[in-house]
Amino acid sequence: MKKYTFAPTAMALALCAVSAYGGTPWYPSPSDLGLSGSWSSGVILGLDYLWTGDTPTGTSPYVSVEFLDQNTSDNSLWMVVSAGGLDTTSEFVSDVGFNSSVSGLSFSNPKAGSVPGTGLTPDGAVNAPSVAFNAALPPLSDFSVLLSFDTANNATHHRLQGGEWFAEQITISSGTIMPASFLVKNGDGVYGAAHVQGIGPSANKSGKITTDTFTEVPEPSHFALAAGLGLLGFTIWRRSLRR
Repeated sequence: MKKYTFAPTAMALALCAVSAYGGTPWYPSPSDLGLSGSWSSGVILGLDYLWTGDTPTGTSPYVSVEFLDQNTSDNSLWMVVSAGGLDTTSEFVSDVGFNSSVSGLSFSNPKAGSVPGTGLTPDGAVNAPSVAFNAALPPLSDFSVLLSFDTANNATHHRLQGGEWFAEQITISSGTIMPASFLVKNGDGVYGAAHVQGIGPSANKSGKITTDTFTEVPEPSHFALAAGLGLLGFTIWRRSLRR
């Protein structure tokens, strides 16, 4: 069984439990990927900082890169790229870069759909991106992994447009991989970046967005702990009123 390295405080756990579907970017449940069970751990890179170019017209974080784990295998987990914050009219993701502390990554089992609340109908029509290792997303420094999605949208090419998500399983041949394996900053001090195109009234502008922060996906036990802390606080408050 994997041993996770996160050690959040009780207060942080309580805050995570409250904001998991509020301030935290949307992330799919295992059932969205055709899996059973639940996520045991994960991290989300919410790309919200404009590094260069034009700001997307959607809602920050515009794109999120998510690493989700059911803790059923030491050598695999799931990666999700969500474009839920982008405008659904014309904006799309052409490239995504992130870092990893482990090597020998392989990508398989592509899946896709639409982010709830965006008004898009899930069609699964997002082509799997090409994968390059130790590649730059200019003007940013190299990333361990660079995903390049389709930039066309027609009968054979399906890009990752605003309101859609794409997922693949990441596997290594030996060793252990976990969400924390992707909490590595590149030479510019960022965990990840995305190239967003189709920005502006004429859909002819683009921008590079990044992040130097991350959000932990709470484990189910975190919710139970937070609920317990909330109940304890409520009890203390009620007793203070009786005095």
